[in-house]
Amino acid sequence: MDLEREKAIYRIIDQVYAPLPELREAYLRAECGDDEALFARLQALVAADAEDEAEVERRAGRSLNALIEDVADGDGLQQDLQSYDWYRRIYGPLEEGATVGPYRIQKKISEGGMGLVFLAGRDDDFHMKVALKLIKPAMVTEETLGRFHRERQILANLRHRNIAQLFDGGTSDAGLPYLAMEYVDGEPIDQYCRRRRLSLRRRLVLFGKVCDAVSYAHQNLVIHRDLKPANILVTEEGEPKLLDFGIAGLVDPDSPKARLRTTRPFMTPEFAAPEQFRGGHLTVASDIYALGVILYYLLTDSLPYAFDHQRPGDYLQIIEGMAPVKPSLRTTKNVGEHTEIHPGELRFRRRKLLAGDLDSIVLHALQKEPRERYPSVEQFVDDIRLHLEGMPVRVRSATWSYRLGKFVARNHLVLTTAATFVLLLAGFAFSSVYQYRQTLVEKEQAQRVTEILMSLFEITDPSWSRGETLTAKTFLDESTVKIKEELQQQPRAYTRLTGSMGRVYAKIGFHDEARALLEESLAGYARLAPAPDDQIETLHDLAQLLVTAGEQLRAEALAREASVMMKAHGRDKDPLLRAKVQAELGWMLVCNGAFDEAEPLIREALRYQREFAPETPELATMLGYLGRLYLGKGLPEKADQPLYEALALRSRLLGGTHPQMAEILHDLSLLMAARGDRRAAKRMSREALVMRRRLFGDQHYLVAANLADLARIFAEGGETAEAGVVYRDALALQLRLFEDHHPAVLRSRFELGRLAVAEGKGDAGVYFEELTRALREHPVQAPFQTAGIMKGYADLLAGEAAADRGAIAVQWYRRALQEYQRVVPSRHPRVVETNLALAETLRREGLYEEAAEVLRRLNETAQKFPEIFRERKVLLDGLTKRLDADWRRVKEVAR
Repeated sequence: MDLEREKAIYRIIDQVYAPLPELREAYLRAECGDDEALFARLQALVAADAEDEAEVERRAGRSLNALIEDVADGDGLQQDLQSYDWYRRIYGPLEEGATVGPYRIQKKISEGGMGLVFLAGRDDDFHMKVALKLIKPAMVTEETLGRFHRERQILANLRHRNIAQLFDGGTSDAGLPYLAMEYVDGEPIDQYCRRRRLSLRRRLVLFGKVCDAVSYAHQNLVIHRDLKPANILVTEEGEPKLLDFGIAGLVDPDSPKARLRTTRPFMTPEFAAPEQFRGGHLTVASDIYALGVILYYLLTDSLPYAFDHQRPGDYLQIIEGMAPVKPSLRTTKNVGEHTEIHPGELRFRRRKLLAGDLDSIVLHALQKEPRERYPSVEQFVDDIRLHLEGMPVRVRSATWSYRLGKFVARNHLVLTTAATFVLLLAGFAFSSVYQYRQTLVEKEQAQRVTEILMSLFEITDPSWSRGETLTAKTFLDESTVKIKEELQQQPRAYTRLTGSMGRVYAKIGFHDEARALLEESLAGYARLAPAPDDQIETLHDLAQLLVTAGEQLRAEALAREASVMMKAHGRDKDPLLRAKVQAELGWMLVCNGAFDEAEPLIREALRYQREFAPETPELATMLGYLGRLYLGKGLPEKADQPLYEALALRSRLLGGTHPQMAEILHDLSLLMAARGDRRAAKRMSREALVMRRRLFGDQHYLVAANLADLARIFAEGGETAEAGVVYRDALALQLRLFEDHHPAVLRSRFELGRLAVAEGKGDAGVYFEELTRALREHPVQAPFQTAGIMKGYADLLAGEAAADRGAIAVQWYRRALQEYQRVVPSRHPRVVETNLALAETLRREGLYEEAAEVLRRLNETAQKFPEIFRERKVLLDGLTKRLDADWRRVKEVAR
C-alpha cells in the first residue's frame, strides 16, 4: 500500500476512532468516495474497536510510522493531521468569526483528549471573553456525552477564586454540547515557575493556592482525577486557576466501591496514581498523588519516574516496581533565583533546601497505596506551610534533635547573634580587623566587576555608535577589549568572564575569537585555586570547538582531562555532571573512531540522565551521540531508536525551527541514507539545510557540513551531476571557513575527484593534486577521518590500469594504516579493511612476501577476535588462496 493511502487511513481513523454507530458508515463513505478497497479496510479496522482497542491502535500506528518516516513531507503531513473537515460537518465552520450559540469564535486555544477549546466572545449586551469548550466529534459516545454534561454540572457548583468559573452552557445547532468558561490568560504552572525562575519558597506558596482549590473541590464531593501542570494556569498577577474537570468524578458516600468503568484510560499517565492504572476505586487520595507528582516536578523540573512513551503498558510496572528518587537528589540548573540560591552554589544549596522536610512531604504524597498517603489535601498543604514557617512537619518523626533543629532554624538570628558575641569577646582584636579588611576588598572587587559589566551596555549608546549599525560581533569585540583592560587585576573574575565571552563567540559562529578566549580562560584556571565545575565546562567548550576545527586528537585529550579533573575533585558524585563529562568524552572518542570505548561511556551517561533529568535537551544530545556512534559502526538498525527518541524529545521541548531540530533532521538523513532510502534522506537533509540557513546564514560550518552530506547522498544514488554541484558549493564554503588541510576540505576534494573519475572528466587530477599536497605538507590532526580519505584515494589508484598506480596505492594504504593506528587498535574494522585492500594490491603488484606478512597479521587478529571477522572471513580466505596460487605459479616458472 502506497504512502498516500497510508496517510488517508491514519487521518480517517484519527477522526472516526469512536463515533456514534449511526454516523460511522456515513462518515466512512463520505471520506472514501468510490475507493471500495479503502472503505472495506476501514470498516474492518473500526469494527475491531468493539473487542480489541489495542489492535486498532496497533494497526493505525503502522500508518503513523509511515508518516513519521516521511518527515520531509512535513507541510502535507500537518495539513492532513490538522484537517477539520469532520468538525465542520458536525459544528459548521470553526474559523475566526464562526458562531456557536451566542458566542463568536476568535481563535483556537488548545486541544485535549475530549474537546477543543476556543477563545470566543459575545456581541450582545454581555461583552465578555470566554473559553468555549466543544466536544470532539470523534469522541461522541454516550459515555463521553455524559462526561461532558457532568463537567458542566460540577463546574456550576464550584465557586472558588482559584478554579476557572463556568459562565454558560448550551447546545449547538447540531445538537452537541458546549461550555462557556472563564477565559484564563495565563501559562501552565511549571512554565510560569521556570520562566520567572521562582525560588523554592515562592513555588511552595503558589502550590499551596492550588491545594486550596483542590481541597475546596473535595469538600464539594468532587475528585478532579486529571491534575497536571497543563490544567493549572497562572495569570500575570500570580494567581493559579484550576481547569478541566472533564474526567472529574463525584464522591458518592453511599457507594464507596462504585467506580466509573470506561473502555479508554482517561488520565495523564505521568501524573496518574497507581490505582488509576489498575482501574480501582478512586478517592481523594488519587488527587493527592497527582499533587505530589506536580510538587515533585515544580521542585526539581523532572518527574519521579522515567517512562518510555513507546511502551505505555510498562507504566504501572515502573510505578509499582520502583521507588522515586528523593527530590533533593534530582539536581538541575533551572530552579532558584539569585535572591535565594547563588548560581555558583546552586546544586549544593538546592539539595540542602529540599533535603529533610520537603523530601518527606513529597514522598509521603507519592506512596503506592492510597491509605499510606496524606488523608486529605488540607493535611498535605498544612505540612508545606509548617515547613515554610520553620515548624516541625507532621510527616516526620518528632525526635528531640529534629525539634531542636527547627527551633534553632526559627531563632537563628538571636542564637547566631549570641554565639557571635561570645566569639567576638574571645578574639575581637584580630578577627574583627581581618574580617573588616577582607570585606572591603571583596566589596570593592564585586563593585568593580559590576561597574564593568554595566559599562558594556554603554556600547549601545548612540553617542558611542554614532548612528552605525551595532552587530553582535561588534558588541562582543568591544566588550572583550573592555574586560581585558579593566579586569586584569582580578584574575578569577577575569578568567570566568573570558570563558563566558568565548562561549558567546562560539554560539554566533566566530570560532577563532572563541578559541583564543577559551584558551586564555583555561590558562587562567591553571594559575588559580581549583574551580572544577568552571574548568570542566571550559574544557568541554574548547573540545567542541577543536572538533569543528578538525583537531580531534587534542579535543579528545581535553575531554579526558575533564574526566580526570571530575574524579580528582570528587565531582563524579554529581550524577548530571558525571553524565555530561562521560557523554562528551564518549562523543570525542566517536569522532576518533574508538566506538567500542565510547559506547559504554555514552550508555552510562544516558542512564544517569534518564534517572535524574529525563525531559531535557541534554538527554536528546546524548541520544544523538549514541545514534551517530551506531551509524559510524555501520549499524543503522541500532541507530534508529536513539535518533527517533531524540527527535520526539526535541519536538516536545524545542518545537519547530531550532538548531537542535536541524541537527537531528541531519542525523536522520544520514540514517535514511544508510538504510538505502535516499528519497527520504534527501528530503530530510534539505529540510535541515533550509533550517540551518535560516538560523545561521550562509557562512556557517554547519551549513557546509549539511551541503557535503547532501552531496554524498546524491552521489550514492547515482545523481553525479547534482552531487558535483552541491560538493562544489560545500568546498567553496569550507575554504572560506577552514584551512586547506581541514578534514572537511580534504573530504570534499577527494569526493569531487572521485566524481570526475566516474564521469571521465579531466579535472580529477586538479582535486587530487590539491588533496595530496595538503596531506604531505601538514600534520594530521584528525587521524581517523583523514585515514579514511587516504584509504579511499588508494582504492581509486589500485583500481586504475596505469603501471605506477599500484605502487602509489600501496604507499597511501600504508600511510592510512599509520594514521588509524594512532587512534584505534589493529582489530578495528576500518584497519582490517585497509589491510585487506593493501594485501590484495601487494599481491597484484607481485610483492608476495609483503602480502603474506600482512595476511599473517590479519589471521592472528582473526583468531583473537573472530567476531570482527565474521563477515570478512570469506574475503580473507579467498585472498589467502589467491596469494598461494600466484606464489606457487611464480615458483614453478622460476624452476
